Amino acid sequence: MMRRLALAALLLLGGCASPEARVPNWAGGLVEQPGLYVDPRTGLHLRVKTAGGLVNYTVQDSTGRELFHNRERASAHQRWALYAAPDGSLWVASSDVGTIVWRRNSEGAYYQRDATGEEPDRPAVLAPFYR
Repeated sequence: MMRRLALAALLLLGGCASPEARVPNWAGGLVEQPGLYVDPRTGLHLRVKTAGGLVNYTVQDSTGRELFHNRERASAHQRWALYAAPDGSLWVASSDVGTIVWRRNSEGAYYQRDATGEEPDRPAVLAPFYR
């Protein structure tokens, strides 16, 4: 009986790990849930996790080499979203830290900058996050 109560308590408190959601034929666009998003056209892998109350993400190439990961400390308890644009940029929006965009430079390396909401290519779907 005690064992069953302990198991029920673990389940109610979220103590059991759920498998990572995998989206194998992801063609970019809006991400609002944790998971592994795989773009078959580019081979890029976007892994989004919520842990310790924070939203964490990593982008890897098809060989598993990390291209970049989050630097901001966006709360998983606030509204957040990521948007992979057709041009290869990744927009990250959070109601507590604002919006940033990752872009690729001419050498192929990614760099991060704050988004103002004035960018001509800003995704309309993230409009509620622009400050």
